[in-house]
Amino acid sequence: MARDTSLLVKRKKEDVFCMGYFLDTVTEFSPDVGTTPQNYPVFGSDDNMVGLSVDTGALSMSFLAKDERNNIFLDLITNQDPGTSTFRVYNWARATTPVSIWVNRKDNNNSEYKGGIFFKNFQPDPGLPAGAPSDDTVRTFAGNCTAPTEIVSGGIFGEMLTLDLTSNFEATLANTPLHIKNGISGLQFIAVEDDTVTNWVTEDVELTASQFGGTGTTVSGQYILSGLTNLTSFTKVYAIYPIAGTGIYPNSPYTSSSLKYRS
Repeated sequence: MARDTSLLVKRKKEDVFCMGYFLDTVTEFSPDVGTTPQNYPVFGSDDNMVGLSVDTGALSMSFLAKDERNNIFLDLITNQDPGTSTFRVYNWARATTPVSIWVNRKDNNNSEYKGGIFFKNFQPDPGLPAGAPSDDTVRTFAGNCTAPTEIVSGGIFGEMLTLDLTSNFEATLANTPLHIKNGISGLQFIAVEDDTVTNWVTEDVELTASQFGGTGTTVSGQYILSGLTNLTSFTKVYAIYPIAGTGIYPNSPYTSSSLKYRS
């Protein structure tokens, strides 16, 4: 008797996001984890001491190239704002800016996300246009990231918080985050100082339970500030965290306006 394949996970059900922006022309998405085997002969034992060290994550992505006005990914990895219409220059002589990538997997009915994988601080090599004369242009970006984190229910959500300077330097998350471990409910928090358009300066925030208020949705700017080593001030925090509930992009709560990292 034939076996049912309806419950098998389909790659085409995966929505790919970069810093909250939906990437709609990804044709290849290949993640990996870099490890180092450990094997030590020791005196007094016939058996070696063995183990495995997780070093880093790795990711390769290929895109069908779109019109230059729609190069959101290129803007983000060169620290430019995808929301502006100014003239673009991509200077590949400079190191790319790390960005975080995540994948949310839809259910068979395309009504909710049933899990996701998070790739923190992906820093790719520049991917230049490639293909034969009759091909559609493809760009491939490959590089390292933090070892990925996988969630098996809900979806990954990102939002930009503006801290209220008149109310205890706090902000409130739009959704209740799913608990991960040890009171931590986030995947990544990024402090942002953006006093000028050309001075978008960021710093990763160490995640602890103390960043959240009693409801689990209040973010403490004072606590974040106390843990920063480079920034001496900031006005915004980009929060990436897992949430439960129905809805998929571009429907609530995963709308393009709610997820955006920049304007």
